[in-house]
Amino acid sequence: MRRHTRTARFGAYVASGALALTGLTLVSAPAEAAPDPVAKEAAAGWLEDELVGGLIPDGFGGTDYGLSLDTAYSLQAVGGYGSTVTEIADAMQSSGTAYLEPSYSFNGNYVGQSAGATAKVMALFESLSPARDTVGTIDLQDRLEDLTTPSGRIADMWTKDGAPNDQDFTTTLSQAFAARALTAAGSTEADEARAFLLQQQCGAGFFRLTFSAADPVCAGGSEPNLDATALAVIQLSAISSPPAEVTSAISKARQWLASVQNCDGSFGSGADGRNANSTGLASTALTGSVAARQAAIWLNGRQAKSSDGALASEVGVVSLNDADYAAGRANGIPPGDRYKWRRATAQAAPGLADFSTDPTPAIRMNAVSGYHKAGTRLAFRVTGAEAGTVVCLGASRAIASASGATVVATLPAGTARRLIRARDGYGNTAGSYVKVLGTKWLTTTPSKSRVKRNGTLSVVLSGLAPGERARIMYAGALKKQGVAGPGGRLFATFAVGASTGRKLVAGYGQFPAIRRDFAYVTVVR
Repeated sequence: MRRHTRTARFGAYVASGALALTGLTLVSAPAEAAPDPVAKEAAAGWLEDELVGGLIPDGFGGTDYGLSLDTAYSLQAVGGYGSTVTEIADAMQSSGTAYLEPSYSFNGNYVGQSAGATAKVMALFESLSPARDTVGTIDLQDRLEDLTTPSGRIADMWTKDGAPNDQDFTTTLSQAFAARALTAAGSTEADEARAFLLQQQCGAGFFRLTFSAADPVCAGGSEPNLDATALAVIQLSAISSPPAEVTSAISKARQWLASVQNCDGSFGSGADGRNANSTGLASTALTGSVAARQAAIWLNGRQAKSSDGALASEVGVVSLNDADYAAGRANGIPPGDRYKWRRATAQAAPGLADFSTDPTPAIRMNAVSGYHKAGTRLAFRVTGAEAGTVVCLGASRAIASASGATVVATLPAGTARRLIRARDGYGNTAGSYVKVLGTKWLTTTPSKSRVKRNGTLSVVLSGLAPGERARIMYAGALKKQGVAGPGGRLFATFAVGASTGRKLVAGYGQFPAIRRDFAYVTVVR
């Protein structure tokens, strides 16, 4: 009989705890934002019920050992599932040899010793009490040390048809588990393994995903990887009494993570877009922060409740993204897609730790006076937001300090009174109207096309916006400046002087480069 069962008890979409950026300072969630455990407990309960014999099925009649380990780490992070984690460890210990020593046939018979799989199992086993040493007859520490190169990098060992083969599937994700596992075991390889992992952290604070023997250090130019960064933080944070360089690396990585949080609290970009896997990992890495509180709200917004139509029997499960959530509410979880929901929930459950039903502060946006040029960037001041909260205007973003946030947004094209709306990471909104002037040819109309020298000429500049600043020029000299009346016109009457010939009459609106018109008059004797 399992200790936990699925529950329909859910509160509102709010969050708690958090790390976020104010300049370069991560901001903790306010103490009054008390976490509500219902969301993470529901996710963990659903995930626990997916186990069969202590392992997660792969959907093809086999076992997904990697996802089984993710489930164990998830339940361990949520807390209160010790017996289930032990059950998973028992199953891994008795049947996980094939995970550590994968094989396949394609253009030859390949057999490997997986460094990443070994590290992932060993890190879990080292966290148990008492710790465990073996899977089948494989001694985990001996195996992982054998797969650790002198540089500290772990690497797979493969054969093809019995001969050594140089393929290798290790990444920074694998190295993060290895650094944690070897450190926990007190291995002589631990210092080198940690050092190699830290070498994968680039100057901006993120960790890259891939490396090679020829490219051991991130010297710049590598693509940031959100999941690798979050997982590195999670695994390094599990190290007891970490050295100063580890603590520093964690701090820089957390700051980078908070700096790339989406405006709705989620994480993820590129082809996959916003997703629960990346959001769950990042939220876990940022536990106790404003950013984590916002991420937990986003995760809970994609978590099945008892009112969610065809998902009502799957309370607690978290969808990968908005599309899957909508499809699941309408049709349930297709058997062939269940693995996707399991993986999303495994990574999301610990990320829901900062979910809270406490209210979040309202935000306000400053009023903007006058006309502003379309396509230009204009700074808006947003106040009332919780320190550390992401504040966005369209694609522009900033992190709020205690005094608020200044966000610079590009004004849209066209002439209109535009509503510019700000949103914070909790979904609170505020707006301000801005009068925007777009590109337009005005109309400059002289009262006559021919005028006698020293005669009088009247000019009407029309097509202006009411109250728009404008000026009328004659032969390069300013003749009238002012603001357009309600009809959008400016009038000028002046003497043309004694000079004869063809003269330019020009009308300019508030932004002459995009709002103007020209006409000619001829001055005769």
